[in-house]
Amino acid sequence: MESASHPLRRRMLMIASRFPPALGPGAERLRQTARHLSRLGWEVDVVSRGEPPCITGGGPHERPHGKARVFRVPDVDPSGSALRGLKAFDLFRFLWRPLGVSRMRIFRGLRWRCERMQHRFSIPDAGVLRVQAVAGLARRLHRLARYDLLFASGMPFSDLVIAGCVATTLRIPWIAEFRDPWVEYAHAPMWRSRWGRRVTQRLEAWVVRRARFVICVSEEMTQRMRERYPGLPATKFMTVLNGFDAAELEEAFGSRSRAPAVVDASDGIPPVLESILGSGRMVLLHAGSLYGGRTPEPLLEALRRAIESGRIPAESIWMVFAGRPGPFAAAIRAARRRLPVFDAGELLHAAALRAMHRATANVLLLAGGRGAEGDLSSKVFEYLAAGRPMLALTPGDGAATKFLAGREGIWHAEPAEPAAISETLATMFDAWRAGTMKSPGDHTRLRKFTREYQTRRLAAACRTALDGRLRRPAAASTRVEMGMEAT
Repeated sequence: MESASHPLRRRMLMIASRFPPALGPGAERLRQTARHLSRLGWEVDVVSRGEPPCITGGGPHERPHGKARVFRVPDVDPSGSALRGLKAFDLFRFLWRPLGVSRMRIFRGLRWRCERMQHRFSIPDAGVLRVQAVAGLARRLHRLARYDLLFASGMPFSDLVIAGCVATTLRIPWIAEFRDPWVEYAHAPMWRSRWGRRVTQRLEAWVVRRARFVICVSEEMTQRMRERYPGLPATKFMTVLNGFDAAELEEAFGSRSRAPAVVDASDGIPPVLESILGSGRMVLLHAGSLYGGRTPEPLLEALRRAIESGRIPAESIWMVFAGRPGPFAAAIRAARRRLPVFDAGELLHAAALRAMHRATANVLLLAGGRGAEGDLSSKVFEYLAAGRPMLALTPGDGAATKFLAGREGIWHAEPAEPAAISETLATMFDAWRAGTMKSPGDHTRLRKFTREYQTRRLAAACRTALDGRLRRPAAASTRVEMGMEAT
């Protein structure tokens, strides 16, 4: 382990538009990565999105995540800028006054057209509009901190494009991390067009060739990258699994000894969800966002079939969704009217961990189809660490199914087959009622899948990327000057 007092400190700039207080597995992965890198001897600065915090003597950065400092860059809204300009100059008043046209009607029309153009031409996504602001802040910070390495993770893939531009400007090595497959990304309709695919392929190739290392979150995704770029060294691509944070799980799971009727406000679990978890029913919990091919509709249909066939009594089961429902909010609302389904909304990460540990079984729902076979979500590891049985609705040829194969307490069904899911649900219910439902086991046996262990692999790649080039610590006055410069 690197010593925190090492005389030659390594400094990293991380481009992470999704970073807490933003919710989601991507933000949590980057937060934990920054925290563990700090413990391994790195000084980490994070450039994220959002309004900069108020300056109260501590400088225009945050320190809510260990030793890592967080700098914020506001989002760019071209439609809002156009509207502000129109309101300021009132250039078209000679049009709407004689014709009796409402000014707000023109504003709405202009906003709609600006947003449509932004969506169509912001490749890979709207985050790329922040490239100038991020690059400017990175240059100012680099003059003071002298970063040794740059790190970026996608999605969103605009972070990788921005990082490539910033690394080229600063002339420092950088590492690109792919949490999702870019070219085959299953949830981006705009990339399914011919011109969209061409631009996406060229952007990915540009990122891969310029980065010193390319990190993927599953062996399947790593192998696909090697096959796509046979002219590059195979050692350029490596796997760093999502993993789970052992310390956070220990803290969250320590509340399991309390009686279910006791409600602790620090849990962050809504009272209604608390009552469901302590109801004595079989509680199935899906924790995570729903989008694209990750649809709950086959699962809801399977639950309906199991109840109507009499295999599962409606009064003996709860299906809980915790997270953003996305385009399936209406489907979940409709199911609540006729099935024992509850929508808990978004939960803080600690509350979600506690809910996972108290549920009867957790539901893993992954999309199928081209590009999704390499998906090895962080939820796989958190579910395993929770020590509860798991209903894995994952593609049969996917990385998650292969990873979970042979483990106890895993019930598998194809995600798009309601009949198979219904039969699996009924079998799980029979095992739960008979008291024979097995669990994966103690999370302390999963040491290689902890975030700390996986971050050590990333740190090893970072050291290799530096080629032994370490910089001296910045002057003592740097910290004061940095706060002023970032303003």
